[in-house]
Amino acid sequence: MTVNNKKHLIGFRISDFEYELLIDEAEKRKLSPGQSARVVLFESLSGYDEKQESLLRRIDHLEEQLSERLSLLVSLASLGAAAGALPFAANAKELEVEVNRETLKKHFATSRQLGNSLLESIKTGKL
Repeated sequence: MTVNNKKHLIGFRISDFEYELLIDEAEKRKLSPGQSARVVLFESLSGYDEKQESLLRRIDHLEEQLSERLSLLVSLASLGAAAGALPFAANAKELEVEVNRETLKKHFATSRQLGNSLLESIKTGKL
């Protein structure tokens, strides 16, 4: 079986404005206008769209920002939970204050571990 590799000539007219766009695109790609028209045509036929690519990059960036904000939210919630777990009295003795500080540190560490576990579950899609 032989493969018949014919070449076909396709021609069409474009406006001056479209021609300027094609020239600009060709310069960006460092191609001739004809080569650029061919590349743009096949990219379009294959579904490639520069705007889609830009949108996907933006979504990835937003996901990173969301992850960072979720992490910050977990830290703030952990701190709030730890602080709320201990009632501090203004007239507490020095020993009681130190005991409360140590207990607060333990509560905060535990809250942070739980928060990080929750964040990891969100990131991996388990929650």
